Amino acid sequence: MADALSWYLEEYVHHPTGPGGRRSKYVLEALRDWGRDVFHHLFSTRSARAALTEAVSGTLFDGHRIAVLSDDPTVLAWPWEALFGEMSEPIGLSAVVERWYIGAVARPDQPDAPRSESGLDVLLVTARAVAKDIPYRIVGRELAASRDIRLTLLRPATLAALADATGERGRHWDVLHFDCHGWWGMTTDGVEQAHLLLPNAEGDLRPCSSRQLVQAIGARCPRTIVINACRSAKADGASGLPYVSLATGLLQHARVQEVTAMAYNLHRDAAAPFVEAFYGCLAKGRAPRTQP
Repeated sequence: MADALSWYLEEYVHHPTGPGGRRSKYVLEALRDWGRDVFHHLFSTRSARAALTEAVSGTLFDGHRIAVLSDDPTVLAWPWEALFGEMSEPIGLSAVVERWYIGAVARPDQPDAPRSESGLDVLLVTARAVAKDIPYRIVGRELAASRDIRLTLLRPATLAALADATGERGRHWDVLHFDCHGWWGMTTDGVEQAHLLLPNAEGDLRPCSSRQLVQAIGARCPRTIVINACRSAKADGASGLPYVSLATGLLQHARVQEVTAMAYNLHRDAAAPFVEAFYGCLAKGRAPRTQP
């Protein structure tokens, strides 16, 4: 199911007719069957199903949320938005689905600094050094154009510079935003996992794991991290280790409480409207979370 869904979300747009069109129908049927099966296992009584259906029907903008709690990144990566019970559409179209990682992480006793009423302080880490690459302005210009955001671009976008900007001598940040390439693979630790591609001291892009990022990010790390990187929330079904996914891996940092990331490849046309809507909610005090 996971491979088929990845194909549908990432490749189908390039092959919408012929064999691709036929395959897409099978994938959607399988996804709907999965959604029905899981729904009826979770809501096994008629009264429970009726209560949920009544709660989510037509209430997307009324603050209703469904939270999935687990200490297994693989479970969090399941397509929970596809739950399909007695409603006329998948539950993800009627209510926001949040994923809560509940692994044991020591949190600091001191409270977070309050967000300024005059806007959000955002540290943008962008690494787009490949020829004919996606311009960093696709994300950066949306942030810079907002009256509710004070944007700082990290230069150079290295782990060392990140450590300085978020260390004891750094300033307060509301959001740490990564706009980078994601890469899934195995490096020296022998475990297939998600990575961000960040430049080294020579300017060459190199894979950085969630554990490397956690070690680099300092005490002034904000509670909210956003990752515009393909497959940054992907989890390997063969491993329940939290650091395999960048999203749950970054939650191992003592100060991080919210991570918004993507489990699949994102097409460039979707980046700008997502950034605008996401930060619009944050600036108004609403948190459109996926991985708190």
